Amino acid sequence: MTYNLLYIDDDPKDSIVDGFNTTGLIHVTAVRPTSFEKQLAELFEDGGKYQGLILDLKLDENLSGDRKAYYSATTLAQQLRTKVSEGEWSHEMPLILFTTQQKMNAAFSGDTLSKQLFDILFTKERITDKKLQVKIHAIAEAYFTIARWKPNIAKMLDLENLEGLDKRIFSEQLITGEGTVSYSYSKHILDELIRKPGPLIDESYLAARLGIDIKQSETWSDFAKEHLQECKYTGVFSSGWNRWWMHKLNKWWEVNVEPQPLATLDARDRVEMLNKKFDGRLVVADPLPKATSYRYWAICQGYNQPLDPREGLRIDGPEPLPWQDTKYMSIEAALERVKRDAGLRIHPGERERYRNILNSLQ
Repeated sequence: MTYNLLYIDDDPKDSIVDGFNTTGLIHVTAVRPTSFEKQLAELFEDGGKYQGLILDLKLDENLSGDRKAYYSATTLAQQLRTKVSEGEWSHEMPLILFTTQQKMNAAFSGDTLSKQLFDILFTKERITDKKLQVKIHAIAEAYFTIARWKPNIAKMLDLENLEGLDKRIFSEQLITGEGTVSYSYSKHILDELIRKPGPLIDESYLAARLGIDIKQSETWSDFAKEHLQECKYTGVFSSGWNRWWMHKLNKWWEVNVEPQPLATLDARDRVEMLNKKFDGRLVVADPLPKATSYRYWAICQGYNQPLDPREGLRIDGPEPLPWQDTKYMSIEAALERVKRDAGLRIHPGERERYRNILNSLQ
């Protein structure tokens, strides 16, 4: 199904609009913003035509022409969220922020509350990436699924029940659904379950925990599709984010490969067992430079390669919630300052340890 989205930008370039509409998954119509009251009136009148709203961050930079705005996307988003929560607007839909990386960095440096108004933030630099359309489609689709099933979270996640999950993941309010809008489920599931490793893991974590080098294993994709399908996540957002359930992977391993828990085994043993069992011709991932352990359970955020957490350095950022895994970078990535321009840095609590490592290498 193609989802229709409205894109509000004070300077909507044709190239950007066309860039949204190349796959047929979404159809984006662009308009310039108008006065705050008139903009709200238009959205309330025409909102039923659209399954999502894309907003440029700065709506007040181009004041030429008849339509002018003197407010930002965050102001409009706040009002829309309030109207929905107070029951004054029944057509709830995802709000997506779409702006340049520079403007995003300037606007949201340390400002997490404004970020929370949007289901997700994308940068205009990604307009040529067709995965952007896939993710926007998945978000629009999720709202329909959530509205259909709320407050049944198991149905949203396409699970029989929530027994295999940490009970702290979902608050009592989300479980009962009392006065809870679809956005609350969307934001929590996407931000705290899907986009951060924990109960759900992405392909890089999946391969690392099996000990596999994806790039060197030509049969990896076929192996994952054939043997790990029962571990695949199929709930909301799954069409835009490939994820696997960690608790199902552990069970799959113990039933189909080896009773000894996966986490207790060396990666070389894991891959040897997999190849023996499935003739997978899979290749073991070698440790990164300055690392020696094959007991992978994390991913180096700098190189996106398997890493033993004991040989990694915690990265700076919000502390993980109880059900989420800590993120690490390798010593090599820290030394080489990999992705430093993108904000990747070691956690302040690791600085003394890092200095000791530097001294030991001199």
